[in-house]
Amino acid sequence: MPQSILSPQPQRFYGWTVAITLWFTYLLSVGLPFYGAGVVNAAMAKSLQLDKTTIGFGFSLLSMVWGLTGPLVAALLNRRGLRFTVTLGSLVLAAGAAAMAFLVHERIAFILVFGITIGVGIGIASNLPTQTGITLWFSRKRALVMSLVMTASGVGGFFGPTLLDRIMQLTGDWRAGWQFIVATSLLCAAVAAIFLRDRPSDLGQWPDGIAPDSAATAATGSATASPQWTAAQALRHPVFWQILIVAIIFSAPVPMMVAHGVSHFEALGNAPAVAAWALALMVLFSVPGRVLGGILCDRFPPRLVWALMMLLIAAGIAIATIANSTVLIVLFAALMGIGFGASIICWVAITASYFGPASFATVMGTQTPISMLVISSVPALAGILYDQTGTFTVPLWSSCFAMLAGMVLITFARAPRLRPALAMAN
Repeated sequence: MPQSILSPQPQRFYGWTVAITLWFTYLLSVGLPFYGAGVVNAAMAKSLQLDKTTIGFGFSLLSMVWGLTGPLVAALLNRRGLRFTVTLGSLVLAAGAAAMAFLVHERIAFILVFGITIGVGIGIASNLPTQTGITLWFSRKRALVMSLVMTASGVGGFFGPTLLDRIMQLTGDWRAGWQFIVATSLLCAAVAAIFLRDRPSDLGQWPDGIAPDSAATAATGSATASPQWTAAQALRHPVFWQILIVAIIFSAPVPMMVAHGVSHFEALGNAPAVAAWALALMVLFSVPGRVLGGILCDRFPPRLVWALMMLLIAAGIAIATIANSTVLIVLFAALMGIGFGASIICWVAITASYFGPASFATVMGTQTPISMLVISSVPALAGILYDQTGTFTVPLWSSCFAMLAGMVLITFARAPRLRPALAMAN
């Protein structure tokens, strides 16, 4: 009798299906409703006569709500699992997009629906579930897989606005943009419900598809158990705050550039089209930046990789202060985009490495609302400084020096240890 009949065939590792699915759901839950919303809302504002203060307040509220969902998303992931969480978030997003298309006709409704409903939907469906899913399913090449999956937001950020603008041009109606997001959000929910699985043990598998007693796992330590941290325990450890402060520092310049970058580059003498192109190019450069971050974090300590990327961002911001030509615009976008994209992966990699996969959702879900609350205030503060000084030089150089301070801070961030007594208390 053939040997293949007598011996059971190894089960295909399902983690790659989860990774591909999360790339797709991340694309649909961030690329269109967040990055693409700027294009749709601009057309919507003209039709409904909404001023820029209203549009800006809606985006600020969305950013805050997105961050504040962190503890809720962590609880959903820990209690109901990955598939339920992404599916629920996608359905909330579809409901919010439908309300934007059919129910919003004035200022207050726009702020509430866009800022709260869309913000909650994106928060539940996107970052934390994606990062947690990869953390649970992969160990040996976690940073690389994470970086590849998270390129979805960069791809969506570059192509999403163009796609939605084309749809609105073909239909002559801004509502078609939000209707398209309704359809893609429902598709996102269906894909998540069909293909996602919560963790390897649900299918009798292990992270990376390697059993803990195998030689490969023993060599890499990928199945090493780690204690589970509570939010209170993490908050009491200094390294939690080191990571959080650095995360805020590297993230803050991005919404500032999105809000004020076009005006700044135009003031330096660049054409409006070139100024707008700079931001799109920055988002595009973040895609290879994420992949680079994943490759480096799998080979070197993430804290050192992160320090290097903070230096790149600082250089990009410094160039932005004098970027009065296309060459300098491209150099700014490359340094800023690559540094920012890689830093996202470094943040995730160091959190997963220092606190462990079992605690990842809890720790990241605690960091996210704090960071988003601070980051969402940066565009407003930069605007105030501009109104007082007539230039963005002060906020840009402040960000540059903060980046250098963050580079030093993360270099000395060492892995925490959970005392046995506290670990047993869990």
